[in-house]
Amino acid sequence: MLFKEILSEIDEDDVESVTDLVAYCRNKNVTESQLEHFQREYHQKTPVWWYTCDIFLYSMLNRALRSLDVETITKMSFFIRNLHQQLQKLHNKQATVRKTQLIVYRGQRLTEQDFQHLVNTKGGLLSFNNFLSTSTKQQVAMRSVERALYKDKDTMGVLFIMTIDPNTAFTISTPFAHIDMDSAISQQQEILFSIHAMFRVGEIKQTLSNNRLWEVQLSLVDDHDPQLAALTHHLREDVNGVGWYRIAKFMLKLGDFNRAEEIYNHLLKNASSDTERAYIYNQIGWLKIDQRQYTDAVSFYKKTIAIYRNNLPKDYSLLANGYNNVGLSYIDMRDYPKALQFYKKAIQIKEEASSSKGANMAISYQNIAGVYQKTGNYSKALEYYDKAHKIYKEVLPPNHLSLANSYSNIGGVYSDAAYYLKALEFYEKAHEIKENSLPPNHPLLATSYTNIGRVHTSMGDYSKALKFYKEAHKIYKETMPPNHPSLATSYSNIGGVYNNIGDYSKALIFHEKAHQINENALTPNHLLLATSYDNIAEVYQNTGNYSAALEYYEKAYQIYKEVLPPNHLSLANSYSNIGGVYNDVADYSKALEFYEKAHQIYEEVLPSNHPSLATSYSNIGEVYNDMGDYSKALKLYKKAHQIYEEALPPNHPSLASSYNNMGLAYSGIGHYWKALTFYNKAYEIYVIALPSNHPYLATSYNNIGLAYKNIGDYTKARVFYEKSLNIRESALPKNHPHLAASYSSIGAEYNDIDDYSKALEFYKKAHEIYKEALPPNHPSFATCYSNIGGAYNDIGNYSKALQFYKKAHKIYKEALPPNHPSLATSYNNIGLAYFGMGDYSKARVFYEKSIQIREHALPANHPHLAASYSNIGGVYNNIGDYSKALEFYVKAHQIYESTLPPNHPTLATSYSNIGGVYNNMGDYPKALEFYKKDLELEKKTLVEDHLSLAPTYNNIGLVYNTMGDYSKAIEFYEKGHKIFQKTLPSNHSSIAACYENIGQAYNNMGDYSKAMEFYERAHKIYEKALPASHPALAGSYLNFATCYEKIGDYVAALEALHNAFRIQQNVFQEDNPAFASTCSLLGRVHRAMKNYSTALDYFEKCLAIDLKTLPEEHPFQAITYTNIGDVYRIMGDYETALLFHRKALDIQEKVLCNPLECATTYTNLGETYRQMRNYSRALTYFQKSLEIREKKLPKDHPDLAVIYHNLAKLYLATGEYSMAMKNIQEALEIAQEKLVSNHPHLLDCKKTFEKIRKKL
Repeated sequence: MLFKEILSEIDEDDVESVTDLVAYCRNKNVTESQLEHFQREYHQKTPVWWYTCDIFLYSMLNRALRSLDVETITKMSFFIRNLHQQLQKLHNKQATVRKTQLIVYRGQRLTEQDFQHLVNTKGGLLSFNNFLSTSTKQQVAMRSVERALYKDKDTMGVLFIMTIDPNTAFTISTPFAHIDMDSAISQQQEILFSIHAMFRVGEIKQTLSNNRLWEVQLSLVDDHDPQLAALTHHLREDVNGVGWYRIAKFMLKLGDFNRAEEIYNHLLKNASSDTERAYIYNQIGWLKIDQRQYTDAVSFYKKTIAIYRNNLPKDYSLLANGYNNVGLSYIDMRDYPKALQFYKKAIQIKEEASSSKGANMAISYQNIAGVYQKTGNYSKALEYYDKAHKIYKEVLPPNHLSLANSYSNIGGVYSDAAYYLKALEFYEKAHEIKENSLPPNHPLLATSYTNIGRVHTSMGDYSKALKFYKEAHKIYKETMPPNHPSLATSYSNIGGVYNNIGDYSKALIFHEKAHQINENALTPNHLLLATSYDNIAEVYQNTGNYSAALEYYEKAYQIYKEVLPPNHLSLANSYSNIGGVYNDVADYSKALEFYEKAHQIYEEVLPSNHPSLATSYSNIGEVYNDMGDYSKALKLYKKAHQIYEEALPPNHPSLASSYNNMGLAYSGIGHYWKALTFYNKAYEIYVIALPSNHPYLATSYNNIGLAYKNIGDYTKARVFYEKSLNIRESALPKNHPHLAASYSSIGAEYNDIDDYSKALEFYKKAHEIYKEALPPNHPSFATCYSNIGGAYNDIGNYSKALQFYKKAHKIYKEALPPNHPSLATSYNNIGLAYFGMGDYSKARVFYEKSIQIREHALPANHPHLAASYSNIGGVYNNIGDYSKALEFYVKAHQIYESTLPPNHPTLATSYSNIGGVYNNMGDYPKALEFYKKDLELEKKTLVEDHLSLAPTYNNIGLVYNTMGDYSKAIEFYEKGHKIFQKTLPSNHSSIAACYENIGQAYNNMGDYSKAMEFYERAHKIYEKALPASHPALAGSYLNFATCYEKIGDYVAALEALHNAFRIQQNVFQEDNPAFASTCSLLGRVHRAMKNYSTALDYFEKCLAIDLKTLPEEHPFQAITYTNIGDVYRIMGDYETALLFHRKALDIQEKVLCNPLECATTYTNLGETYRQMRNYSRALTYFQKSLEIREKKLPKDHPDLAVIYHNLAKLYLATGEYSMAMKNIQEALEIAQEKLVSNHPHLLDCKKTFEKIRKKL
């Protein structure tokens, strides 16, 4: 409509214009006869006649109008004007006699895409850009469309039924008229509309006769239609000038930059003065900025400056404007020093010119402020914006839009500096002026709503942000054409909020709407298209679709690379985006490559204290943190922090994020208290800078909770996790993934304190959210399944754990690259479940798969690799291959030593693992040495009653227990127990395990009532805390059985063993090593009950499991062989007994086993030979046993009393009574010191003593 208005203003000579058009058409394959006819007779016929006659005009004109072919429209503008003017005259004449409603028809063929667009426009406005031919006869229009459909089967047919209210004839700027009297083709009943006839789209329905033919009801819109009036008003206001200059500006406003450039180039060819040329160069510069072709913009602006400098006085304001425009281009190129240089030139000219002291000077101050704002120098930015603002306040009325713009600028700085309430205050002042000065649907009001929406987004108030963005969108929809870039930006803003609240499907819908507009309206390499690709990529990244994210980020990158100079900041941001995806998929070398490319640009372009440089250091630090290089990460985080401290106000959220990053690194290196200090610093900033329900505060609480969890203060951890959850529940939608993360954290805390039902409850809550919010193969699903699997693993339900670990693994395999560390963790978890099930060979297979990935994906000294080596060490330790176990534990320890600080808790765990192997090997001094290293390190870094100290005290107690120093053992067990009691709930399984250890020490001392007391305490806790089928309950029954066996209550022992067996049958497969222990104990009880055949059955079952599940010649097999041999000895079958004892000895002498196990076999062999009266052989074996025990055990160990007793009986049998007395006294001295007065072994010793005494 406005286009038509502008064309009608152009004053041209028709004769000359006809000649120009004919010359132009000679190159367009128009026949010479048609051209001659047209030139000769143009003024003898009416424009309507020429339009309807069968020559080139009709097709050429409508094609040019539809495609906005500027050159052709330029040549035909005189004809468009003449035809429009004739239609206007006919319309005015016919309108006076038209009293009834008029219905006309038009048949048209549309592509499926165009038809869909029409359907989407229902209720909205539809404009026909060409001269529109219609007929009052429906059959004429119907025949036309049916013919078109017959020719092209891939299109849709539309019969437009257009209703015209007779009252609109006088209030419409688009004339229409019956043209049969003037037409070259009569009897068509044709009504012709001028260009840009505007209709409102009504009902759309399919015809019964043809499923590809639709009827669309249209009603002609007059100039008083509110939506049309608003759109036209704002465009007319913004598009000033005359003639083709105005058309070019109109094209710019519509975002059709290519057409605008064509017109300006056409005008440039015909420009007759430097002033004209300077203006055109300036406009092309403006256009180039809109096209994001900044170097070209600078070139055109400089041409403008050259003209002004040559032809005008130096202080002329136009010259200053030229410098300003160049500065603006450099701003867009992110070359801030150059921008500042040109802005200062502009201000210098203005300061010298006495006429430029007012609002014009304020604009320059604003430009300089803008540079300072972009370089992060907020105090300087505010200083210059304030200078501008003071001028505006002095020279402008209080409701002037420039004053509103000034308030917006100041609000923008406060927003960037994270003074959000201040920002809102200034944005709202700006908004108030705009509301008072502008109509309610003015685009500047939309800008205002957008600004306020952005602040609410930064404050985490997403519902408010959405409300303001939608207000802006409503205005853009009413006032802008449907393909205007501002509408696209509006869709993007809304998409951004949905992305923040975790509604990724909605976010994608809005970002794709924005993208569609940008694709239709802009050139294929336009920077807004790149932004659009970036937005879509970010959503894909958040949904875990990393390949799609990378694809879209790379599409954006290709545009940036093509359009921008190689050191442009947008290119750096693009590198960072790509680096972020590579970091997410754990391709750390690629991530570093892209982050460093970005960093290089930032260093080159930005001042050394710019916040973007700090962000860049943080990004690189994050990669090193994920790679386990915590010292390097910390160094980079500190560099970032230093910049933030210099550049930002003290309570800026970016400073808080920086503290969080440093906390993360300190947590990685095990400095949990230091991490807590930094998390608290972050929290202190967030609490000042942000609203109380901001999601960042929730993250802060979560981090503090995590620190307390690592410190072992689970109560405090839960308090902070719940604070985090409260914010997320109030601030985020119910299905936001961050809420799921909170539920997972609380679940993990319940898991740590053995409240597995609660843990599962929270893990399942998280799972429900993920199900609603994320695609089914998102890695967060896998993490959730892993958490659930972990809880079931801790409960001892290994098959269920395995089921969930495999679900997680399936997702990781689909969603992540084959060498992603999360896949390694997944293999590790599956290995963990098999380990719990006692299937050590399968556990090792999965642990090794985990190692393969970690060795490929991570640096050789990454702590996760060390963790994998430790796991495999654990398998070898459990299958009795101690040399292999040590090899892997030492490998792990070397990595920890090279990468972690000397007092890291993980190093303590590593010492503990090595100590455990030495303990199993019977090298107790070595075991104590490593356990004490563990204790010493923990005491340095942890508080006195830290939870991690308790297991270490227990381990040391275990060694003393094995060494027979039971009082020492109990002393350390009680230290551990005291810590557990103080830090854990009273029914925690760790307290129960501690009671079991103390019970075992009393059991070994022969104080069975005390042992039973502690075993019962443990059992009560297990019954309360664990499910009825937990393996720990089976272990508890085994403890009872051991105690009952010792006191000779074999019936009670068997009952306890059957209870243990029943639990194990529910939990384990039939060949699980746990059954071997139970069968072995059953065999011992039946042996004591003299049920020798039953005892042998159980020992053989135990042996079958050992042979199936353990490597060949495992030390456990040797123990079983010696147990079987002992049954045969008691039965008097000494030869068979010797056969089994020797089998045991063969294994023990071949493999690296606990030498004390060898000593037991030597004792058994000696006892067999003694009973066979082969005293010399017996003595040889007893002495071998004694030699090992004296070497390995303290002098007062009860096992030494056993061997002294055996020797005493041997010397008694051989009549060497003095030697017998010497040995029995040694035995009695130890037994009386170490065992309770009614211990069976002490009583036996006393009997033997009496026998020897009598012989003497």
